[in-house]
Amino acid sequence: MNIEEFLHQTCNVEDMGKGYHMQRTRPRVYCKDGFSVSMQAGEGIYCQPRRDGDLCYYMVELGYPSAPMPEIEDRAEDKGTLETVWGYVPVADVQKILDSHGGIDEAKTLKPKEKK
Repeated sequence: MNIEEFLHQTCNVEDMGKGYHMQRTRPRVYCKDGFSVSMQAGEGIYCQPRRDGDLCYYMVELGYPSAPMPEIEDRAEDKGTLETVWGYVPVADVQKILDSHGGIDEAKTLKPKEKK
């Protein structure tokens, strides 16, 4: 699974076509080596384009990774911490980071949430 497939499979827009969008948070991305990161795209997110439903994002927002991402350190909102977001990260750069961690673990990333 690559980034485009992840974004397409996790597009959860309610009420598209009614004049407004309500995006739900996408699931955390887990890689095969255990690395994980939040990857978001859509309305109100640091991405391009900034509208969900397009499904052709060329920049996404990353946040709260489980390990440093030195490749894109300069894009961090707050430097020197993992408790921050990285805005407008090119999809190609994100794919390289995920590939360096063995790629997306599809089963773990897309597993159904347990109901309480």
